[in-house]
Amino acid sequence: MTSTTESGGAVGTAAESDSAVGTAPLTFGQMSVWRDIATLPRERWQEANIFHSFDFPKPVSRRRLCQVLTELDAKHESLRTVYETEDPVRPRQRLLAPRPVTEVEVVYAETDDVEARTEQMHRRPFDLRVDRPVRVLGIAAGPPTEDADQPNLTGMVFCWHHIACDGWSVGLLVREVLALLGFGGEPQPVPASSLRQVAEEQRTSAFWRTKLKSTQRHFRAVYEADAASFLDRDPERGGLQAAIESAPLYAATQALVAEHNVSLSTVFTAAFADALSRYCGPGPIRMGLMTSNRFTERWRPYVTSMNQLIPILIDGDPDGSFVERLRGVGVTAMRAYRLGMFDVDQVTPAALGLDLQPSEVKSLCMLNVMDFAPVEFAAEPTEDGLPELHWEPVFSNISAGCYLRVYDTAASTVRLRLRTGGLTEDTVRGILHGIYQRVLAAA
Repeated sequence: MTSTTESGGAVGTAAESDSAVGTAPLTFGQMSVWRDIATLPRERWQEANIFHSFDFPKPVSRRRLCQVLTELDAKHESLRTVYETEDPVRPRQRLLAPRPVTEVEVVYAETDDVEARTEQMHRRPFDLRVDRPVRVLGIAAGPPTEDADQPNLTGMVFCWHHIACDGWSVGLLVREVLALLGFGGEPQPVPASSLRQVAEEQRTSAFWRTKLKSTQRHFRAVYEADAASFLDRDPERGGLQAAIESAPLYAATQALVAEHNVSLSTVFTAAFADALSRYCGPGPIRMGLMTSNRFTERWRPYVTSMNQLIPILIDGDPDGSFVERLRGVGVTAMRAYRLGMFDVDQVTPAALGLDLQPSEVKSLCMLNVMDFAPVEFAAEPTEDGLPELHWEPVFSNISAGCYLRVYDTAASTVRLRLRTGGLTEDTVRGILHGIYQRVLAAA
């Protein structure tokens, strides 16, 4: 993790403070992120940053938190990996030596604007060539103090670049920090293979070559289908982002999951398609599902980015039986999930021998299910009983289009956050409320 001063500036660079201990190609997960960000102009580098804050059960000292973060830096390779990008087609990952000491930037709740300092850290780009791709902000309850052993840190904020950590990884890191601080639970086991070994294996083994053939067949079939598009999309409108949160939506979702033995993701995949279909022309909807590829025990301990978008074709049917469709949607999604992981460079139209442009095969929409909500807000029902929309600034346009995130919060609510490009406020409202109404009606 990047060592920082109290003002947030880096103490030296990786080249000055670390020694390289090997290079390798990128893993398939790392490469998927790289292909999303490689062409971004410098002023958009921060768009791949994500943050998550959490509280400690009781205060801890800055020295103890620094010790724990130093342990994590040594244990998890992705937290100390930088990237050689001189060859944009074949970037390399380079592992840095563990740091003997990790310093933590601290923000003081009594004297500082915690939200502003968090936002400042979130918006500060990582230079992946030299920066460790994770930052930490300690939150102190009282006024500034020089005593590193005073237990005054009440929580912390992780800020990371998506190439280093996906949502699953952040859950691992949070649980491990709490375990190492003595708040219960066990530290994560060390993965059997290094990320460099995984990258080499993915490109050389017979298993991965066989898996690639099945994946290419799937992508070709999805690409060749005549899929639906929005009837009223205008790029000149720019981006919009809005969210709703609802306890009744959570209860209805859990009822459908229990009664029909389907996943939460299946429920919202079907409801999302049905809501979208009212704003689209004919044809199935090409939907990209965000998969973390954690289906087997081997991949569960890795702190890295394994998220990849796997496309499926799904027919929206807002007037049909939602319950009858759930199982079919679940089977379709699971077949797609099981194809990951894959080399994104081997499933482009050109790699598949298709005379199509990337824009012609881009998914209409994307869906991702997460188990934490990064920002809290209060949303009351409107007069017609529908959840109030909370309009938000659009921080990132990576994977832009129509991107739904479903947050299974810890407060027995479900939050839906929709980021769009080129749609109207009425369409955004209609999609979010359409999902809500579809799920509640089915339950």
